Amino acid sequence: MVIFLILSEYDNEQSDMLARVKADSNLSKIPYYQNVLTCFDTAELLNWSILKEVYSTHLKSKAGQATTPLDTEDSWEVLRKRVVEHNIRVIAKYYTRISLSHFASLLPSRLEGG
Repeated sequence: MVIFLILSEYDNEQSDMLARVKADSNLSKIPYYQNVLTCFDTAELLNWSILKEVYSTHLKSKAGQATTPLDTEDSWEVLRKRVVEHNIRVIAKYYTRISLSHFASLLPSRLEGG
């Protein structure tokens, strides 16, 4: 459910569902999913390279297990887009005015590797 939630487009329903899932006490039993959900719920810029490196081995299915939504390159590209969208929302939250050069300087270091 967490994977589908973070891959879904951002809107009020996705934001509400993210808060509801994060508040569920059962989520603490699966810390990897709790941590990745927290990444998208926190108003901080995400570094794509680190996120992919830390979570890719766990989020991809293991041999003999059911496949996950992140077993295809297309899904990883959607996740990367969600990271970009998240970072843009975070920047918009903290800045009312920002030059394009400063905006660009905030994003590239966060979007390496992809």
